[in-house]
Amino acid sequence: MKQFTGIVFLALFVLSKCIAQDIITTKSGEDILAKVLEVNPADVKYKKYDNSESPIYTILKSDLVMIRYDDGTKDIFTDSKVSIEGMLSKGEQDAFLDYTGRNSGSVWT
Repeated sequence: MKQFTGIVFLALFVLSKCIAQDIITTKSGEDILAKVLEVNPADVKYKKYDNSESPIYTILKSDLVMIRYDDGTKDIFTDSKVSIEGMLSKGEQDAFLDYTGRNSGSVWT
C-alpha cells in the first residue's frame, strides 16, 4: 500500500510540473509554451519552456493577446485605439457598400 501511495504522489508531482508553464497567445493564434522572464512596457522577454538553456526571446506586446501564467493569473493585452479605428473603418466600408442614397431615413423623418 505504501508503494502505491508513493507512486500516486510521484505521478501527481510529475503532472503538476508538466502543466506548470506560461502560455503566450499571439494575435495570429499561436500558443507559445514559455517561461516569462520580464514584461516591459513595449515587449515581453521569455525562454522556451522545453529548453531552459534556450536564448531569451523578445516579442512585442502589440503582437500579443494574452499571457496565462502557471499560477492561473492572466495578463490580457488590448489596444483600444486600434480596435476603435478598426470599427470606424468597418463602419465606413459597410456604409459605402450598403447606402444607396435612395429612401434614406431622413426622407421619412
